[in-house]
Amino acid sequence: MQLLEALASDGPTNFTSLVESVSTSTDVVSRHLKNLVEYEFVIRNERDGREVEYRLSEKGEQAYQHVQMLCEMVSGSDDPSR
Repeated sequence: MQLLEALASDGPTNFTSLVESVSTSTDVVSRHLKNLVEYEFVIRNERDGREVEYRLSEKGEQAYQHVQMLCEMVSGSDDPSR
């Protein structure tokens, strides 16, 4: 979820920036990014054949928004007026 949050808030970014924003190891970020790309939640773009940029796909944006909505619903469940 942290990677999706970082991509949603920061927009397109590179690997190093993602690692810094989620404060975890490069191995963990690499593994999760690979899966997110494989499942088409994240798009991987190469520029000049070297630099790689990651961004949320439309599918990834929709998934992120859905998870955010669910989190808001769950966090509001403590409200006694419901």
